[in-house]
Amino acid sequence: MATIKSNIEELKVTGRDAYTTLFNDTLDEYEANMRVRFGYDEVSEDYIEECRYYEVNMLDNTEYEALEAIGTERNALAVSRIIMEMVKAVLDFNPEIDEENITELGKLYTTWRYAVTDDVEWEIEEEE
Repeated sequence: MATIKSNIEELKVTGRDAYTTLFNDTLDEYEANMRVRFGYDEVSEDYIEECRYYEVNMLDNTEYEALEAIGTERNALAVSRIIMEMVKAVLDFNPEIDEENITELGKLYTTWRYAVTDDVEWEIEEEE
């Protein structure tokens, strides 16, 4: 049986603002969902990539899913700030991104999730 470690804790940012909370929560959710997927098959580097593709790249999130993740209880200013930070992160990740991926909220959220989880590294340690 293999042990799978990630660098999620190293990627988390400090702060108490809404964007930081969303960022860290997204990393936690990504790790939890990936670990569920790892449980279905023998884990290998290729399988990790397949799981990542399915988890953050295969299906576009809806606008409702994006708003739900951002927080339906937040005021308009907080939501605007989060969305602006998301756009900045996506453009920093890929300056040549298709306009559609930053002007439609569901696609922006999907692309943002892909961008913020891109630095997650998984290490497979075989147990002896």
